[in-house]
Amino acid sequence: MKALIELHNELIEIYGYKVQVQAAIAAWKQLTTSIVESENGTTRSHTMFFGQGNPEFPDAEFQYRETFGNLITASGKSGINSILHHRYILVLVYASWEDHYRGRIARECNKKSMNEVESAVFGDLGKYRNAILHKRNRLVSKPEVLPYFVKDDEISPTSDQVFSIFQDLISELNRLGREYYDRDPELVFGKRLQT
Repeated sequence: MKALIELHNELIEIYGYKVQVQAAIAAWKQLTTSIVESENGTTRSHTMFFGQGNPEFPDAEFQYRETFGNLITASGKSGINSILHHRYILVLVYASWEDHYRGRIARECNKKSMNEVESAVFGDLGKYRNAILHKRNRLVSKPEVLPYFVKDDEISPTSDQVFSIFQDLISELNRLGREYYDRDPELVFGKRLQT
């Protein structure tokens, strides 16, 4: 059951990464908003430039630029920064399952192939992943068990949906333990702050 427990630990780490980046995006929105609201004359239509060189030098270059207004909008709870981040979290989780853990679980359970370890939850996550990476975020096949998107939806997960998906994933790990290891690993997603 080592692979299943390690997958659980990795899911918790990925969720930790998700909340840290979410906090950074919120802090970035607060910073850009405070710059616009300050008395220095910067407005939402002013542009911020991003580059590697020193902007004081005449040969300075930039790689990206955007208006403060667009930076603020992109960093909102339903802005593109959050949407992209949530999409890539789902892609990362599925890659972790498919590329690192599914085969290990199969070997631990004496299966001939990783395809003998079946999971409708991870299968639906794979459908989300394929939509994100290959179908311009459009879900082309009906999910079996994950209720967050339906066929033809755009995969644009909210923070609450990502939280719920992680709950579903941890529940699925427990089901996999019962089905393939013949015991419930009793893995949890949340722990009580005070015990």
